Amino acid sequence: MDTAALETHDLSLSYLGKPVLHGVDIEVPRGSLTGIMGPNGAGKSTLLKVIMGVIPADNGWVKILGKPLRAVTGRVGYVPQREAVDWDFPVTVADVALMGTYANIRGWFGRPGRAGRKRAIEALEQTGIRELAHRQIGELSGGQQQRTFLARALAQDAEIYLMDEPFAGVDAATERAIVSLLGKMRDAGKTVLVVHHDLRTAARYFDRLLLLNGRVVAHGPVARVFREDILEQTYGGRLSLLGEIAARAARGEGGEQP
Repeated sequence: MDTAALETHDLSLSYLGKPVLHGVDIEVPRGSLTGIMGPNGAGKSTLLKVIMGVIPADNGWVKILGKPLRAVTGRVGYVPQREAVDWDFPVTVADVALMGTYANIRGWFGRPGRAGRKRAIEALEQTGIRELAHRQIGELSGGQQQRTFLARALAQDAEIYLMDEPFAGVDAATERAIVSLLGKMRDAGKTVLVVHHDLRTAARYFDRLLLLNGRVVAHGPVARVFREDILEQTYGGRLSLLGEIAARAARGEGGEQP
């Protein structure tokens, strides 16, 4: 049996005495595309940061490809929220894409070689922004900025990707491009976890869902966990849209294309 792409056990974290994550146990299979969903304050972004080691957990452990993060750092790509990036920093789109290749460079003074530069250019092509290579990142639109950081992650050629709301604040064309790219990554054997907030598109964009509200409410294939009762447990109370969304998902219908 293949080792899971990602495992967490009893992962817990409190902030100022308030529980943020409690006993999070998940096992994510390789080559899957998982949406992480839940209400505001559910701990979705925090979970990614704990997995990446940005925030230390109070309890529990994380294994990536069966090993601690420190042993597989170069095999994990991370796309942060756009709000977490200093867009005034004086670098070009090509510079940012090239940063993705540094994870695989050995030695303190190593620099990207021809293969690394080639990967960076290919990543810009995959995200549709090669023509912006020499633009300063502060000059870009929101959608172009998101594509730039996706290109950085792709240039790393990682095995697992963690993405924090890549659809937030982007135009419809960029959203379609990102959805297509995520599907191609999964089909190529990559494992992708995406923090997402739009229930209307969840069943169409992902093959698995992790429903989170401080703890794991449900985790598994969309057909098994994207149900009205589970959505109510996740989001609390009866949201008028939940029944309709779950019913349409069960019939294989999605929301309107973005």
